[in-house]
Amino acid sequence: NWKEYLECFEKYDNEYYSELSSSLRKFHDEVKIGDVIWLHAKDGYYYFGVVKSGWAFNNDLEARRMDASNQREVYQWHKIEDWESVPPELPHNFLGQTFREVSNSVVKEFTLEQLRRLENENS
Repeated sequence: NWKEYLECFEKYDNEYYSELSSSLRKFHDEVKIGDVIWLHAKDGYYYFGVVKSGWAFNNDLEARRMDASNQREVYQWHKIEDWESVPPELPHNFLGQTFREVSNSVVKEFTLEQLRRLENENS
């Protein structure tokens, strides 16, 4: 749980572990069920998914190897196959931080278009 996770950080006496990053705090505190999150994967593609769970820590080897132990479940990851359709503002959103809120209106509109596309495919 989150309390135990915070206590774990207090045990370390070095700069890396002394404070939680603002990205992780946002990932825990601000992401809500129903929010859409984007992922830029190692395969170079962009994926998005709708959050369906609260924060969880996954300590298995695969999650640690991928540096992805802090997790939230999504209903399904949707791959953006057409690289040409990705607005340049989306990759720029990933620069400098692991996790941040999308505030760019072009990316927000692209996200809504993708959700409408999925809704039409599923109806």
